Formats: sequence, C-alpha cells, structure tokens
Amino acid sequence: MSLPVEDFVLFALGVHAIVIAATLVLARRPATCGAVAFLGAAVALTFITVVAVTVLTSGAAVGGILVTHAASGVVLDYLVTPLSAWFLLIVGGVSIPIAVYSIGYLPHAVPLSRVAAVGATFNVLLMAVELVLMANSIIGFLFAWELMTLATAVLVATQYESRVSRRAAYLYLVMSHVGTGALVAGFFTLASFAGSMSFADIFDGAVVTDPVRHILFGLFLFGFGVKAGIVPVHVWLPDAHPAAPSSISALMSAVLINAGVYGLFRVCAFGLGTPHVSWGLVCMGLGALSAILGVLYALAQRDVKRLLAYSTIENSGSSCSAWEPVW
Repeated sequence: MSLPVEDFVLFALGVHAIVIAATLVLARRPATCGAVAFLGAAVALTFITVVAVTVLTSGAAVGGILVTHAASGVVLDYLVTPLSAWFLLIVGGVSIPIAVYSIGYLPHAVPLSRVAAVGATFNVLLMAVELVLMANSIIGFLFAWELMTLATAVLVATQYESRVSRRAAYLYLVMSHVGTGALVAGFFTLASFAGSMSFADIFDGAVVTDPVRHILFGLFLFGFGVKAGIVPVHVWLPDAHPAAPSSISALMSAVLINAGVYGLFRVCAFGLGTPHVSWGLVCMGLGALSAILGVLYALAQRDVKRLLAYSTIENSGSSCSAWEPVW
C-alpha cells in the first residue's frame, strides 16, 4: 500500500531533525559527521521533491498539521500548493547536488572542528526554507523565516575569525531584521482586519481596501525584496557571498533568494486582491534596475563569488521585471 504524500512532508522534516542531532553527536569525527549531515540532507530533500512532483502533477494541494498548542490555541499547519510545490522542486533540484558536493568539499574549505556546525546549520537552513514555502499561517511563516535568517547568518560567519566575514554576517542580519520588521507589520495588520492568522483568511483578496492595500504592498515589497536581493536593498548580498563557503554561496543564490521571490509572488501578486497597475510598474522598474545594475557590476568583478552575487541580483531583477503577465 502506498503512503499518503502528506507523510513524505513529515518524513523530510523528521530526517532533517534526526540528522541535525546525529551530526552534533558525531562532532568529534568530522569525516563521519559531514557524510551524515549532507547525505541525510539529500534524503530529506528527496522526500520533499516527491511531494512537489506529486502536487504539480495532480494539481491538488497537500496539507496537514505539524504542531498544535492547546493552551494558546496556536496551530502550525502547512499547505503545499502548486506555487509552493514549484519552488520546493527548485529547492530539491539544486540542494541535492550541493549536499553531495559538500561531503568532499567542506573538510577542505573549513577547519575540521567546524564541519559539524556547518553540516547541522545546513540542515536547519533547508528545513527552514521548506517550512517557509509550506507555511499556512502567520506564526508558522515568521518562525520559519527567522530561523532561515539566523541559519544563513551562521553559515556566512563560518570563518568568524575574519573581520570581513563577521561584518558580512552582521550586515546581513541588520538588513534581514529590518525587512522582517516590515513583514511583521504587514502580516499583523492583515490579521487585525481579518480576525485570523490563517493565510486562507488574510489572503482572500477582500480583507483590506485602498489606501491600506498600497501601504501593505510597500511593506511586503520591502520585506521580501531584501531577501530577494532587489536593488536598492541588495547591499548585503555582495558581501555575504564571498564570506560564505562556496557550496553555501550556491545555496544562497539558488535557494535563499528564491524564498524572497516566492514571498513576492505569494503575497504581492496573489494575496492582496487584484494588483493595482502601479504595483506592476514599481516591480518592473525595480526589476529592470536590478537586472541592469547587476550585470554591470558583475562585469567589473574579478572575484568569482562577488560576480556570482551580482549575477544573482540580476536574476532576481529579471524575475521581478517579468511579472507583467501577472499584473
């Protein structure tokens, strides 16, 4: 008898949790804990990829409850829609090769005493990104978003004895928390109008009207735009990329940035009702600016990692400016 696809979500999160614990237990054996951390991550990502493919092929969303807190009434549930499934498929398709590559790469790129910390944090980051893409309530989303931010900062500061790495991690944290503040303001404003924290209630398109909608659009555009690396809130990206190990830089470009792009689509394009034409013009303008400046700065770089960072900014801008059919 085949297992329900909902079980694969639980399997993926469970594997991440077990791998994190096992990696820390094996910290004194760098080669073993590295293999456990990254092979375990690949297994968890395989489960998530199965879920994404199933949702995309069937067209039916998959959901369930992760945690229920009876005293507070808080329920952390998840919902894998075709939109989130597409982004989860990208996460799996990119992160599995990165995980396999990291088994041999990281012991030569970082001190052996830090392999366990990097491996565990790698799994925390992936689990957080998966939860961001599957979250179906404000509390669950913000928890996963903050966990994703903190895990990324730890990975950026892997070479923490370097002042450059510490500065890059600090700048990333400052920018991310300013962006998160905008998201908190936007989400809880919607919750106050809807009387609910469920995405199904706050994103039905009729909770708020103009001019509140315009204000909320600005808050969400800023909050998600920071993570997506859109000009002019991209300033953390060129510093964070060179500071992180190479495999982590690749993960940031292909996975972390896409979490911001997902938020822009999920909320700004589909969650606040019919988008106003001015929203589309703003997004296309910022996208075009990011794409042009990203390319120009990339052409001037001699450091491959900084080139990758500016190329990422260009790609984020292209994604944003390509929203014309949505608007």
